[in-house]
Amino acid sequence: MTTYKLKNTDLVYLSDEFGHSYEIKGEPVAGVTTILGLGVPPEAGLLEYFKRNTIEDQEAILTDAKERGTNVHKAIETLLLGGKVDSAEFKRPHEKKAITAFVDWYQKVKPTNCKPEMIVAYIGDEKRDGNTMRFAGTLDLIATINGKRVLVDFKTSKVHSQKNALQIEAYKQAYEQAYGEKVEDGYLLYLGTGHKGTRPKDLDGMPSNGYGWNLVKSEDTFDDFKRAYDMALWVSGGYPKPPKVEVYPTQWELAGVDKEQDADIKELMKEETK
Repeated sequence: MTTYKLKNTDLVYLSDEFGHSYEIKGEPVAGVTTILGLGVPPEAGLLEYFKRNTIEDQEAILTDAKERGTNVHKAIETLLLGGKVDSAEFKRPHEKKAITAFVDWYQKVKPTNCKPEMIVAYIGDEKRDGNTMRFAGTLDLIATINGKRVLVDFKTSKVHSQKNALQIEAYKQAYEQAYGEKVEDGYLLYLGTGHKGTRPKDLDGMPSNGYGWNLVKSEDTFDDFKRAYDMALWVSGGYPKPPKVEVYPTQWELAGVDKEQDADIKELMKEETK
């Protein structure tokens, strides 16, 4: 459990090996991704993809995608903080491609004053469905590019999603409220794509793509996110419940086991296999 002293509130961050959640004044606060998962329907292509797989296969696919994303994000944070990342630590080819793509983007764009992995929270003045609008999250990067303070969110998926753009708009508002710093624009950096950087377009003075990456500017607004927020409240029948943080013991052991008997059984098994 970690408490972040933000300008607008004290935010408690709870985490375990499977996920994380947030609290403000002892009350659970839903994350941006949780809200968008409820308020925005999945893309047609994703629905069709999951139709062709069993529930077990779907869980395995989602778990693998989550692990890939987590590993790439941790590597990028290490690099942005001045550390080194060993390629041998990554066993999935897509992870290596994504990290290589990020390095290429960084060298071409040259962001400065970088702040990676920023915890943010938003508390609105308005009531939505009888509830104070509130959410939290962890954005990937705040940086200065071409003289502008911008937000960049990294994605290991290859296809642009409207849900990702709405996530950017929510993070922008939350960051400005939590840290008192204006953010001018928000971008999605898709890593591990098939782009070669041979025909990049100008995107606010930056190349739109490079070796293995594609940069997309969010053209949505915070009002667009609010519509998704309202839908999430409607689907949930009220404020959405964030995922529970499970705490497991660090070690398991059966009480009352006769270890001498266990040794005798193993010895008998050896005799039977002779």
